[in-house]
Amino acid sequence: FQSVLPLATTSANAPVAPTEGLLTTTHPTISVYNDTQLSELIASNGWSGNGTEGNPYIIEDLDIDAHGATNASLIGSTAQHLVIRGCYLHNTSVGFGGFPYNGNCGATIYNASNVTLEQNVCTGHGRGLALYQSTGVTVRNNTCYGNVHGIGLYYSNGNFVVGNNCTSDGTDGIHFEVSSTNVIEANLCTMNGRY
Repeated sequence: FQSVLPLATTSANAPVAPTEGLLTTTHPTISVYNDTQLSELIASNGWSGNGTEGNPYIIEDLDIDAHGATNASLIGSTAQHLVIRGCYLHNTSVGFGGFPYNGNCGATIYNASNVTLEQNVCTGHGRGLALYQSTGVTVRNNTCYGNVHGIGLYYSNGNFVVGNNCTSDGTDGIHFEVSSTNVIEANLCTMNGRY
C-alpha cells in the first residue's frame, strides 16, 4: 500500500508545503538493538547499503504507524552508517515514556552513532525524533508537528540538528537535556508551547 503524505521542506525558513508529496509504503514498527540486528533488518527487507560511510544502509519512504506503541522506530547500540529518509512516522502515545525503549517517539536513536535522520515527517508522539546517549547523529530537514517535543536530545553530544521545521508541538520545538557541543542551525520552531 502506498500513500502520498506531506513532505518535509528542504529549507527551515519555508513552511511545510502540503501540496508536495512523500510517497511511502506501509511498514510495521522497527526495533533494532545492535549492528547484527540492523544488518539483518536491511537484508530481510532488500534495502540498500552495506553500513559503511561511503555506502550507508538506507531505510526510506516508509509509512510507520505505531498504533499507540512506544516507538515507530528504535535504533539502539549501533555504529554502522544508517540513513532514515523520507519516512512518515506517526501515532505513538502522545505522553512521555521512559527512555530508551518506551520513549513514545517517531524515531529513537539510543546509544548509537553514524545515523542520519532526514526529510522525515513526525507527528502524534511524545517526542517526534529523539537522541538518547548518542553522538555523531545528523538530524536535518525533518518536519515535526503535533508532538509534545518536536526533536529532543538527551545525554547526547556532538550531533547536528540543521534545517528542521518544528511547528505546533505542545511544549518545545527542540528540547535539550544534559546535552552539549551540538550544532544547531537554521531550524524553524514556531507555534510551539515554549520554543
